[in-house]
Amino acid sequence: MRRARWTAICVIAAAAASLQVLPASAGEVGPILALDKVVEGTAPAGTQFVVTVECGGAIIREGQTLVASVQRTFDAEGNPVGSDTVEFNSAAVVGPGDEECTVTETGTGDAAEVTYACQDTGASPMCESTGPQAEPMELVILDPNQGATVTVANAFVAVPTPAPTPAPTAEPAPPVVAPPVFTG
Repeated sequence: MRRARWTAICVIAAAAASLQVLPASAGEVGPILALDKVVEGTAPAGTQFVVTVECGGAIIREGQTLVASVQRTFDAEGNPVGSDTVEFNSAAVVGPGDEECTVTETGTGDAAEVTYACQDTGASPMCESTGPQAEPMELVILDPNQGATVTVANAFVAVPTPAPTPAPTAEPAPPVVAPPVFTG
């Protein structure tokens, strides 16, 4: 009886060791990109910044659908309006160029300057460069262990307030010249 139990335990252990981890396409979380917005100065009231993430193939998870492009929106202070993350499905990379993605701010709020920076946060690098740079940020999505944060910064220059115009001053009246009048 003991021998049969040990045999069963060994068979179960061998079977468990041979199981493969399911790919990200089977429902596991794939690479995650966090988007961070920094607003330097004061953006005009009501400004909304739109950051677009676009890939060469449909490798971005948007709910239960794979798409090639998504947008994330931020308010005038840089707070996300909705989600500020993008999840990828690296298992969906099937053709050359599918894995290449670009982060671009398509709604800049008329900022004087826009810069991009990227910080890898996963076990494998996702960022093509770290920045800061004026060009949109390039990413490569190949591995479910990737992760990154892309910071998009907008600089607004304060418009100088003109000095108040001083109130006009009156010209002094010209002196009155009259001959003296003598009495008496």
